[in-house]
Amino acid sequence: MKRYLLLFYIILFFPIIVKAQDKVMQENGLNCKVNANTCTKSGISFFDRGDYKKAFELFSESCKYLDPVGCTNLGVLHEKTTNIVKAKDFYLKGCKVGDSQGCLYLGNVFFNEKNTAQAEYYFKFACLNSNPLACTNYASIKERNGKLKEAYQFYSKGCLKGDPIGCLYLAKLELTNGDSLGAMSAYKKACDKGNMLGCTNLGVMHSREGKQALARDIFDKACQTGYSQACTNLNHLKEYEEKESSS
Repeated sequence: MKRYLLLFYIILFFPIIVKAQDKVMQENGLNCKVNANTCTKSGISFFDRGDYKKAFELFSESCKYLDPVGCTNLGVLHEKTTNIVKAKDFYLKGCKVGDSQGCLYLGNVFFNEKNTAQAEYYFKFACLNSNPLACTNYASIKERNGKLKEAYQFYSKGCLKGDPIGCLYLAKLELTNGDSLGAMSAYKKACDKGNMLGCTNLGVMHSREGKQALARDIFDKACQTGYSQACTNLNHLKEYEEKESSS
């Protein structure tokens, strides 16, 4: 679910939420008690159409019947109205009933509050429940604290589970350790997941190894997406090749 600004809807409609929920259920033929996840999906649909009032009502109802994503999304809506206490309550509820994204968001709130111990706890919990970004966030805290072995372990988890940012940070540690092959592998994983910085860095490493044709192809791919540094590198490489061919 995209996390847009929802500045006044909850405050405006909250006093009539209970009656409105029954009306929304009837209008859409929904029974959240029987199938809470259907209500969550319907809430996301309303959210994407900009009907935040109905989205809030449906998330509230689905969370009441312990749909984890409904609880997490309800937390998102509360956070966007700066009701952080309520947001934390619903992130925690989503986390407890099985949504790792709720654990991640709760960790983010604790991190922003400078409660690093609680942030670490929820990032690690989310990571061990297959949330790749949480793995990267946990690793980042460990790296800042100088615990590079654990940082490496969790950047690797984040990267393998699908977070390209985790792959970038893993590559950085690989380079620090003098492992160029490991760094190239991590950059390639980031690139394959659509991260153009990963592609560009991979191209640079190939270029330094003398694999200009491969580097050119990688720069060109990244440049076509509009990533300016890749375009700059591609132009520099072409200029270099032209000078080499004319000398």
